[in-house]
Amino acid sequence: MATQSAAQLLSEALRLSLRRGAGPFRSAARLSFEPRAYQLVPLIMALRMQTVRLLIADDVGIGKTIEAGLILRELVDRGEAEAFTVLCPPHLVEQWTGELKEKFDIDAVAVTAASAARLERGLPQHMTLFDAHPQTVVSLDYIKADKRRDSFARACPNLVTSTRRMLASARTRGVNNDSSC
Repeated sequence: MATQSAAQLLSEALRLSLRRGAGPFRSAARLSFEPRAYQLVPLIMALRMQTVRLLIADDVGIGKTIEAGLILRELVDRGEAEAFTVLCPPHLVEQWTGELKEKFDIDAVAVTAASAARLERGLPQHMTLFDAHPQTVVSLDYIKADKRRDSFARACPNLVTSTRRMLASARTRGVNNDSSC
């Protein structure tokens, strides 16, 4: 990214953070914290994209989880992402579900090898747990199995975030009922 372009994005983020209140973001009232100006930059970038594909690769402790969560919350509140999945290592599933609830007021369901059977119990034959639970945090170990990966691919939400690369990818804006990843 060009230096001037980066400076303009940071300047816009700082200006927006100084407004206090909702500003241009629908999700602001649902946050339990006040994001730092630089944490708004990925959100602003995402909102400018027709199809969101964004790699967030900041240093440790800068707030990649916050930045990804801001994008999730805003796209859900705008109706541009009806469902989402966060893919992460097993040891981070509970941390992610807790962060989403505490900071972003999102009740995501933890999907691990241990919880999947309980979540699938009682579902109609044609429904996957991803159909039944539109907002999930999924263990990478759980999703590795071919059957599970195929089930996920059939019901793939239109927003997927991976903590391996913090990749947030949302399909073209607007109503999109295509269930393929």
